[in-house]
Parts: sequence; C-alpha cells; structure tokens
Amino acid sequence: MDIIVRGINDELARHAEEIKSLHTGLECKVGVETMWKVVGLVVALGGIISGIISTVINYFARK
Repeated sequence: MDIIVRGINDELARHAEEIKSLHTGLECKVGVETMWKVVGLVVALGGIISGIISTVINYFARK
C-alpha cells in the first residue's frame, strides 16, 4: 500500500511541475495586462449581446 501511495505522490508532483511550467510559459506569452483586456472585451460583448436579446424579447412580448 505504501508503494502505491508513493507512486501516486510522485505522479502528482510530476504533474504539478508540468502545470507550473505551462503556466510560466503562458504567462510569458500573454501578459497579465493583455489577459485583462481580453476579459474586459468579452464582458463588454456579453453585455451588448444580452442587451440586444433583452430588447428583442421585450419587443415580441408586447405583441
């Protein structure tokens, strides 16, 4: 049982290192400022689309 637990811990440690490596690589390619700009753009577009859908629903609900 102890061998299985050690194997699992070793696998988790290896995966954690791979995730850290990928995160560092992604952070270098896409800066934090750029990521916030993308998030802001997505939120703005979502607001516009929800406004259009709401207007269309209200228009057809009146009829």
